[in-house]
Amino acid sequence: MTEPSLLDLAGRFARFCEGAGVPYMVMGGLAVAVHAIPRPTLDLDVTVDLDPDRLPEFLERATEADFSVADHYRSGFSDPLKGMRKIQMQFFAAGLVHDVDVFLVTTDYQRAAFARRQKAKLGSHEVFVIAPEDLILHKLLTGRGRDESDVDDILMLSRLDLDYLRRWAGELSVRETLDGKLRQLEMGGT
Repeated sequence: MTEPSLLDLAGRFARFCEGAGVPYMVMGGLAVAVHAIPRPTLDLDVTVDLDPDRLPEFLERATEADFSVADHYRSGFSDPLKGMRKIQMQFFAAGLVHDVDVFLVTTDYQRAAFARRQKAKLGSHEVFVIAPEDLILHKLLTGRGRDESDVDDILMLSRLDLDYLRRWAGELSVRETLDGKLRQLEMGGT
C-alpha cells in the first residue's frame, strides 16, 4: 500500500500548483491506485502545463514551498524521456526523501492527455489525475516491467475509450504492444 506521507505529498503538490496558477495532473503509481489495483510506489509523478518561460519562476516558487530543486534543473536542463521533458524535485519529510518527477507538457499527446485529466480522491486529498487511457499510453511509452503489469491491471479493471486509446497508441508507435495486451485480455489472461 502507498505510504500516507506520499498521499500527503500529492495533496501538497496539488495545493502548490493551484496556488501558483499551474495546471497539473498526478500520474504514475498513485494514478494506478485510482484506476486499478493500489501498489507500492516510492515517488510522485506529475505533469504540469506550464509555459516554458514560466519554468524558472515555477521552480523558484517550488523551492519557497520546501521542494528541493537541483541547480542543473534551475538552469534549464531537463531529462528527455521518450520525447517528453522531465525535471526532478525532492521533498524531505519525517526523515524521508521523496522524489517528485515533473513532466512538462510539450507534445500533442501530452496536450490531449492533459485535456482529459480527472478529479479523484487520493487519501483525504482531491487532486487531478491522468485518465486511465492516458496512463496506459504513458506506461506503454516507458515500457518498464512494473509499467507492463500496471497496463494489464488498468486494461482489466477500468472502463476505457478504446477508440481514443488505439488512435494515440498508433501515433505513439505502441499500437502493436497495446493490441497484444488487448488480445491477451480477450483470451482471459494477462
